[in-house]
Amino acid sequence: VFPGYEVFVSDQEIYLPMAYNNFDENLFSNDFALKFDVLQYSFFDELIGFLLRFTSNVSYILFFIYTLSRFIYFYALYRIVLYFTEDERFSILSLLLFVPPISVYGTQVFDNYLIPRVMGFSLGLLSLSYLFEKKYFKSTILISLHYLIHPLTALFFLAIYYLNLLFDFGKRKFLNKELVIPGLIPIGAFLLSSFVNGHGLGFFVLIDDAW
Repeated sequence: VFPGYEVFVSDQEIYLPMAYNNFDENLFSNDFALKFDVLQYSFFDELIGFLLRFTSNVSYILFFIYTLSRFIYFYALYRIVLYFTEDERFSILSLLLFVPPISVYGTQVFDNYLIPRVMGFSLGLLSLSYLFEKKYFKSTILISLHYLIHPLTALFFLAIYYLNLLFDFGKRKFLNKELVIPGLIPIGAFLLSSFVNGHGLGFFVLIDDAW
């Protein structure tokens, strides 16, 4: 199906050994690449490692999660376009614009293979659609899941939510609990990721001069 689907290519060559290593630490014990844990802030490898306990065929796992992520991606775009146009037919047809891969500075918005960014970005877009509709709990739950999978791209959607909270405060002159209480959920996700993955608050540590 256009634009196609790929497996065991590009960044997956980094991520998948880490997922297998999470399942069995003896598999790549001498692999130097694993000394640099690019997934230390993500639960992507834990998720793949967990699913590997039920099937040894990682191709099935990757294809299933990729297909689900792509469905969420298009569903989120449909909801966002529908919110602004209130035209269901146009909202469906507009999805054709996003079928070809869109490249931003050499990086595709939605890659043809499963990596954490693909999973996370789909959840982020869906969270945005619920934010437009003022369904704040659904929005922040999805942002939190996004953060647990790919924190870097989640920061953009978190900024939108908390800026919306700030602007609402400026307008009302008091904190709206309908926004504040759901806004605590991503903070919980941040604390979970920080301490379960064992890096504490290292996400905000600056690169030192020695590095």
